[in-house]
Amino acid sequence: MVDVQRVVNAALGQACVIGPAPATSDDEFVGPFPSWTTLSGTSNAAIQTALNDLGTAGHSHVLYVPCGTYTITTTLTITSKEGISVLGADPTCVTFQLSGAGPLLHVNGVSYSKFSRITFDGGGSTSAVLIEQANNSGAFFDTGNEYADDVFQNAGVGYRCGWMVNGCSEISILRDHFSNITGACVFAGNGNTLDIWVRYSVFNHCGVSAGNYDGTNVGAGNFHIYNSILKNSTLYDIGIGNTQLFSFRDSYFSSSPYAIFGAGTSNPAPMTIGSNTFISQTTQSINLGDQGPVLLMDNATLQASATLPSAFISVDGVAVSNQYTLGPSPIATSGRLFETGTQIVSPSSINTTEPTLPGFQPNLNRMVFEVAVGSSASVIQTAINSAVALNGSRPVVHLPEGSYSINVPLYIPANSDLQLTGDGYFATLLNWTGTAGTGPVILIGGPSHATLRDFRVNAGLQADGIGVYSIDQSGSRVFMHGVQMGADNLAANSNLFYDGLDNAVLDIEDTTHSATSGTGVNVTGGPLASIGTSVPGMVRFFSATSGDEALPYQVSNGGTLLVRDEWNESQGPAFANISGRALVTFDGVHANLHSNVGQSTPGVVVSNLIGKVSILTSNPQDRTVISGNGTNTQVLQAAGVQECPLVSPYFIDNTSPAGTSGLLNHRECTTTVPGTGSLATANAGNNGTTFITSMLAQTRAAHQVPLTTLSNSVTDLRMYRVWTNRGTNGIHLTTVRANLH
Repeated sequence: MVDVQRVVNAALGQACVIGPAPATSDDEFVGPFPSWTTLSGTSNAAIQTALNDLGTAGHSHVLYVPCGTYTITTTLTITSKEGISVLGADPTCVTFQLSGAGPLLHVNGVSYSKFSRITFDGGGSTSAVLIEQANNSGAFFDTGNEYADDVFQNAGVGYRCGWMVNGCSEISILRDHFSNITGACVFAGNGNTLDIWVRYSVFNHCGVSAGNYDGTNVGAGNFHIYNSILKNSTLYDIGIGNTQLFSFRDSYFSSSPYAIFGAGTSNPAPMTIGSNTFISQTTQSINLGDQGPVLLMDNATLQASATLPSAFISVDGVAVSNQYTLGPSPIATSGRLFETGTQIVSPSSINTTEPTLPGFQPNLNRMVFEVAVGSSASVIQTAINSAVALNGSRPVVHLPEGSYSINVPLYIPANSDLQLTGDGYFATLLNWTGTAGTGPVILIGGPSHATLRDFRVNAGLQADGIGVYSIDQSGSRVFMHGVQMGADNLAANSNLFYDGLDNAVLDIEDTTHSATSGTGVNVTGGPLASIGTSVPGMVRFFSATSGDEALPYQVSNGGTLLVRDEWNESQGPAFANISGRALVTFDGVHANLHSNVGQSTPGVVVSNLIGKVSILTSNPQDRTVISGNGTNTQVLQAAGVQECPLVSPYFIDNTSPAGTSGLLNHRECTTTVPGTGSLATANAGNNGTTFITSMLAQTRAAHQVPLTTLSNSVTDLRMYRVWTNRGTNGIHLTTVRANLH
């Protein structure tokens, strides 16, 4: 049952709350709401009926599961759905318990959906707890799904993605716990299994914590592990059988035979292994039999034995500032290795304390202002105004499933910490019907502590989708998770415009920007950055996918951009255009330009650069061309693989006066040499230690950490699973209101 006593009638502006006002929480679960369906009945049949109804005519897109243990005797299936949610009250009190052959749950052709706050218990079955894969070609491609605050335990496999007809991609695994799984806790099953993003999760007593290889079965695809704990695996914490782009960052590996194991292949796998702690692997911390190249940075390893080198890299690598407790040569390779800053240290100098990760999100029972379905912009604004008056208690304005006509901007004024919440991408739709140029659809003034969740904004090519101004206070942050930007191939300017800011840090994870006839992401610095003053303002993508944009990235005027772990498939002539003053790093990026390879416009264009551009462990498919005045130009391309069809030469420095550039331990694909998928490209340009370490500084300094609440005087704006499309700009961050459309 929904706690209707805490729900407020927004049209009347009333407010009530049960008990004392909740303490401030940094992040939280909000709901349930009256628009959600609450599961009634505990039988297998009752649950299956509720899953079948989700998102169909007359039924909610959200199923709320109350506390209880639900015995599953026959596999639950969710088939061919978009934008649905299955949300438990809390994973500590909601358990789906398998009593049968399994798997427990089959997510079959489902996209842009959430499955959260549930314990999935395999009951000791040798089958899987949850499989996500389409078994017919007519289903939706499984993409954009999120598994947050879940527990997977007691089975043969935890979560398996892709295996049958389709793969799956852009999957968020967030704050999940995996335990007592005899096979793989997370398994990537085929070549279209791409971008499984794992964060703040715990793996304990798995056969293999995460991989596309479990010692017996070889899948394919790629995955990334961030800020997680992997320990006590039977075989490997990470098992790689088929090659792709991989990254393992800021994580803790302990007490397994191998932390990271790659079976021997004749193919390349660009990989970043950075800022991890490896504790007492009983055989070896890292053993990679593929062709790499591998970038090892700032890892600390407490070795259990000196029998083998701590890290073995089959072919090419770059190793910077790694610590080991046993020497004299802890890194071994049969290929090329650029190594600097390796230290042999005492065991006591390695911090062996297991990190504390964020827990499951609490439900703090915030005050809720309910808005009637289909309400006008003025009625929604009344609810917003009522919530603003309660600043400090993070009240919720809830827009239930339905369509809303917005003819004037919905305005969230400065100093508000309200939460504007819908029922999902495909459930709550805000459609601009106002005059062209008088938007945006949602207008936010800074400094702001507002949170936006679970809705879609369609700006109708007449306005910006979400516009934010006055947020450039020193120490300000904007955070986005699971945000989708772009659709319909019609966005006019940019999916994301970071417009003239000096101080605000924009951090983005598990996002997609796509389908625009303009620029995907446009980053321009503020007045201080534009003249070369060192400022903190920057844009950082920690995981992303993009595609079908005329130009995915443009940086100029002192802009700072970091892009990590992105899969790009673009129809445009180029991937990035960087000019003038700029600081840019692409670290672990697949840039697939399709039919544009070798066209007149290069894949990466760097012109008249005053600054640095680093392209690391990436799969560029076309040329990097550097031109113009090179007096203050520095460009590095290192430890990546040039994809087929090969364009040669692919790293071209035409600057005059000459800039400083280097090509280091890079590889190129080959289809003509039997028995191998890539060949070493000769190093070129400046590969000195000072230059290389300088060019790695931007990515080495960037670490994701759990969010903490910032002071009221600066912006702490957050967006979770919001979708903007058909905007003049999708999301526009700027200094003054007049810049917004």
